[in-house]
Amino acid sequence: MKQYPHSVIGSKNIYDGEKFSLRIVNAKNQNNQLYNKEIIQHPGSVVILPIDKNQDIILIEQHRIAINKTIIELPAGTLGKNEDHYEAANRELREETGYRAKNIKLIHKMWVAPGYSSECCYLYLAENLVPDPLPSDLGEDIIVVRKNVNDVKKMIVSGKIEDQMTLASLLFFFSRND
Repeated sequence: MKQYPHSVIGSKNIYDGEKFSLRIVNAKNQNNQLYNKEIIQHPGSVVILPIDKNQDIILIEQHRIAINKTIIELPAGTLGKNEDHYEAANRELREETGYRAKNIKLIHKMWVAPGYSSECCYLYLAENLVPDPLPSDLGEDIIVVRKNVNDVKKMIVSGKIEDQMTLASLLFFFSRND
């Protein structure tokens, strides 16, 4: 079945926050049926896959207040206003792990939740790491965790890694490199 684009009739901003905004979009499908959609307007994000000189993957452990749980994930963060994703990846890596990468490159991009959000996440591979910390963001109490590739794969299978951006990023990376 061929898909036809839906057309936006109008939209109304109902919330403007520090990190994102929420708007209601009035749209029409190919059968001229009208509907409303709640959309989170997001500046985008980065997730960084740091690999150290021993080929270990650097993960972080931090408490996430939205789910009231401490989870293990890759370093990641939201783009600042008018911030380039390459600059954000470098900044987040330094803030969350205390390392700077001599080699950092974009290896993939993905839509986080395109059914209700405009967030595009950029996945960076970071290698040749050197100590170069930046202060952490307020509310981020992070523990750096180093794991070898086999242990990370076991963590995925066992359900220890629950963050979807971390899962997608690691599975993409492993599928390219196995």
